[in-house]
Amino acid sequence: MSACGAVRPGRRLLLVLALAAWSGCRSVGEGDIPLAWPGSDAYRARVASLPISPDAARALLVAKTRDRPASYFDSTPTFLAGDEYFFTSELSRTAAPLQGFFVNGRSGAIEYRETAIAVEAHQRALPENAFTQITPIDGQSGVRFFRTFDAIRLPYRPYDEVTEAETHDLEAFIRCAFDSQGRVTRLEKFYQGRPHFTHEYRYHPNGQLREVVVRELWPREAPVRIETFDEQGRPAPMRGRTF
Repeated sequence: MSACGAVRPGRRLLLVLALAAWSGCRSVGEGDIPLAWPGSDAYRARVASLPISPDAARALLVAKTRDRPASYFDSTPTFLAGDEYFFTSELSRTAAPLQGFFVNGRSGAIEYRETAIAVEAHQRALPENAFTQITPIDGQSGVRFFRTFDAIRLPYRPYDEVTEAETHDLEAFIRCAFDSQGRVTRLEKFYQGRPHFTHEYRYHPNGQLREVVVRELWPREAPVRIETFDEQGRPAPMRGRTF
């Protein structure tokens, strides 16, 4: 079925859910982000033009998101958006709105992005302003250091900020990354120079916590646990899923 054809009930979750003025049936316009799907001639041609292959992009992603096992990600990109490989997971493969990791096929830079829309299979493009939240994963942008944190409720809230140099004299410290709205997206506790645990936070458009990915690393490594919450902050059905 083409993107402009009739909709089967089983595929309704994959349709555009927001940005009502935009339709998946529109032609690719100036500024739009063209999509290329695995198995298509456009996908093969675009991959051939990029210095980073799909397998290499996935390897970069796995290396940069160590709080998630390699099996968390699909083995191949869901699609190419411009020059960027989009990877999702079994948890968000049919989720709406669209969310996942984008790996730049030229620079290798990685970002976690969310949109206000969902994408139907073989859709031709995304509007250039589709992404409502972008969190850099590659590099140290937005990283700050703290002595401790408030663990009364999720997300944990770091306080008593220090410089990176000051952490060298601390037995324990906290390293955090923040998004453009000042929200904690990643919190890591270090003890005696070793990572103790990590939390990775995702948020609903209304600002409520949507997901926390928890990995306990010390004194022994435990399975990754993912807890999800609805838009009112209540635990969602997937709460406590492990990998």
